[in-house]
Amino acid sequence: TPTVTRTSTPSPTPSGTPTPSATASATASATSTASDTPTETITQTATWTPTSTPTQTTTWTPTATPTQTATRTATSTASFTATPTPTTPLTTHFSVTSSGSAASGVSFPVTVTALTAGNATDTAYGGTVQVGSPDASAIPAGTLTAGVGVFNLAFVVVTGSTPVTAFDTYFPTITGSTTVSVVPGPFSQFKMSATGGSVVSAGTGITMQAQAADANSNNVTGSYSIQLTTSDGAASFIPSAGPILTNSGGQASWTVIFGTTGSQGVTATGAGRTGVFVFTVN
Repeated sequence: TPTVTRTSTPSPTPSGTPTPSATASATASATSTASDTPTETITQTATWTPTSTPTQTTTWTPTATPTQTATRTATSTASFTATPTPTTPLTTHFSVTSSGSAASGVSFPVTVTALTAGNATDTAYGGTVQVGSPDASAIPAGTLTAGVGVFNLAFVVVTGSTPVTAFDTYFPTITGSTTVSVVPGPFSQFKMSATGGSVVSAGTGITMQAQAADANSNNVTGSYSIQLTTSDGAASFIPSAGPILTNSGGQASWTVIFGTTGSQGVTATGAGRTGVFVFTVN
């Protein structure tokens, strides 16, 4: 607190009384510092008038209190991964339908429909559906449009009646299934075989077979005319090199006798399709 002392000496007059008069001023400053580094300075001036003797000491207290405002800005960075949980659909099961008969190796459409408990089509169904069969190549999962979707399967093995199943990838209890009869695909090759295997001796008769088949080696029925050729110029066929007719099951057989050692092949050709079998001749 500042203290000010003032001494005044009156001027003499012939007939009067001294009149004290003194004025003092003081300046005070207060500085406050906050931890967030704001700074404020307050300046105050006090004026006093002596009320008694010419010598007077005046003490004053500032009436203003330093006011400060600290502003702090916090910066925070957060990252997270949110996995949405699908809303349980109205769909309770799937209807899976098809034409009923599929050819091996040929794209086969299967229709999946999302159904409610009352067997009405759930046009708002937005889930992901996986369709598959143990006898078909795997295909990607897909979605439905207005509750209906078509999935194309390619069956490999001919097993007669085979199941086709559809299920929701998030709610696996939502399922549906049907059965499909898989038949051989189009004739595309001859499967070749030899009794006793591929290692033979020159001069020995070997029984061979040719079987009409589709691209996945499933047997195809039908009669075909076969012509035989070989890489061994010294070989012979019994009854002949052809033409040889297959039976109604698409199969034919004959005997070959090799005259040259080494790797030798036999080729069967018919109806624009071929089959090759390679021997090791000792």
